Amino acid sequence: SLSPYASDSSIGQDDSRVEAETSHGIAGCDRRRCRTVSWTPLSVVVPLYDEAPGVQALAEALEGLLRAARRAGREVELVFVDDGSADGTGDRLSARFPPDAGPWRVICHERNLGLSAALETGSAAARHPLIGWLGADLTYDPLVLLELAAAVDEGADLAMASCHHPEGRL
Repeated sequence: SLSPYASDSSIGQDDSRVEAETSHGIAGCDRRRCRTVSWTPLSVVVPLYDEAPGVQALAEALEGLLRAARRAGREVELVFVDDGSADGTGDRLSARFPPDAGPWRVICHERNLGLSAALETGSAAARHPLIGWLGADLTYDPLVLLELAAAVDEGADLAMASCHHPEGRL
């Protein structure tokens, strides 16, 4: 059966099937065999520092995440934290993700405070109980956050991905 988070290659295909499958909670799951799932809303915190050249690629990848989450019935918000960039990152983010135009917010530090401070700022600003962190360099496909969130919804206390762990995967 299909994963609840089908890849973007399924976008534009039979969307009525996706809607029918996700209307009861799990994409690709036979209604007679599946329970209804209530997904925990997810905040995705994205810290950035001098990442202006990558904002477009990041935006495209995160639009894919939002589409997949919508198909799966999971509410997702994006919280961008520009950590005092000097290359126009904050301006590009604000232009690409205008306030009140979608499920996102752009927060800008006046000066560089470091990655930990950017993650703390974004996590404190998150509106949802489940928080995921994503590097702006797209080391990980943002869709992995939906898989990790599903693991938490299924009972895991913590879910994380690592390309450095011997059993990790990207």
